[in-house]
Amino acid sequence: MMVRELQAVVAAMQEQLRELTERQNRNSGNSSKPPSSDPPWRQRPRKPASGNKRGGQPGHSGKFRRLEPPSPVDHVIVCSPDACAHCGVSFPASALRRRKVRRIQVVELPPIRPELTEYQVEARRCPCCRRRTWGHLPAGVTRCVGPRVQAVAALLSGACRLPRRQTQALLAELFGVRLALGTVAALEADTAHALAAPYQELAEAVPQAAVLGVDETSWKEAGTLHWIWTAVTRRFAFYHVDRHRSRAAFETLLGVEDPAAGRASPLVITDRYSAYGHLAPDRRSLCWAHLARDFRAAEERGGLDAVVGRWVLEVFGKVLASWRRHRAGELAREAFLAEIALRQEELRAPLRWGEEHGSPQTRALCGTCWSGGRRSGPGSR
Repeated sequence: MMVRELQAVVAAMQEQLRELTERQNRNSGNSSKPPSSDPPWRQRPRKPASGNKRGGQPGHSGKFRRLEPPSPVDHVIVCSPDACAHCGVSFPASALRRRKVRRIQVVELPPIRPELTEYQVEARRCPCCRRRTWGHLPAGVTRCVGPRVQAVAALLSGACRLPRRQTQALLAELFGVRLALGTVAALEADTAHALAAPYQELAEAVPQAAVLGVDETSWKEAGTLHWIWTAVTRRFAFYHVDRHRSRAAFETLLGVEDPAAGRASPLVITDRYSAYGHLAPDRRSLCWAHLARDFRAAEERGGLDAVVGRWVLEVFGKVLASWRRHRAGELAREAFLAEIALRQEELRAPLRWGEEHGSPQTRALCGTCWSGGRRSGPGSR
């Protein structure tokens, strides 16, 4: 009896050790961790050496900065020699008419000095009632900065994700615009208000797309954990910050479906997160990048999982090779689809084998992909 109890304890400790070791070995190549979290000693996969020396190879066409046409050139400075560099004879004036020219264009930022406009709002007293009336500022003049300063501040703090203090410093150093920290925050709010209408237009266009790539990641909002959801279409990328990482948040991103509208639901490309599990098989396709990461993690677990992971990744490589040939114009679409169908059949064997013989993680992974392979998984999209 005691022997069986000790064996159970040892098995539980071995499983715990395996889980801790796997968690310790997670990186951007086998999990959802970002590359910035990788330890400095992690070696990134490198392309096989070509055997050539570094730099440009003999016979390659050089890459040069393209010259602009004469119309946008602001200044033209002619550099003419006064005398022959070989014998010292001075050039006559007639030689200038038969000249050969090498054009060299130098781009430079103009000296930046902020343009300061002062509005003097006058007050006039009525000769009848003796009450004072003040003039009105022009439409759009609400703060101490103009629209271009507001746009640059929004670009730095919003798109470039700079802290407000760094945005404040860059505006002062590069443009000579000195703003209070509270003004920078107020400009963010003004910009968000100005973009509310186009943002709503994109939100309404998301469920109308034929294909959507959807993902989510953690996001700090006012020091509180939120989630930023992304919906990527062929034309734009839409971002939505939500307090939750749930099916309800996902449905908020896609909007409420209206069957009476007769609109076809988009095909949604996702990872294996459970919030997408309610999607119908013909509406969901699994993301190849996420799957490659998951099977790489399976390969690194060792044992039977390594066989399954290596097997599936080998088929993935064949799929990507066919896709690159198709994108380069070397493989017609019909031939490409035929090759993908063959790869789909080739994937069934390792997925079925991993679902039956792998570790619990690999069984769950292969089970998801295997059911998807029968319906709308990675092998069919």
